[in-house]
Amino acid sequence: MSNLLLNIKKIQLNAAEFNLNAIPAVLIRGKKVFYKT
Repeated sequence: MSNLLLNIKKIQLNAAEFNLNAIPAVLIRGKKVFYKT
């Protein structure tokens, strides 16, 4: 059970890092689209 909980925590941390990395990329894409229009 402890291994399962550790894996879940790792997945949650990876998801959080992915979200933090993805948000600026979306903002940059949004700005590029905004400037093009």
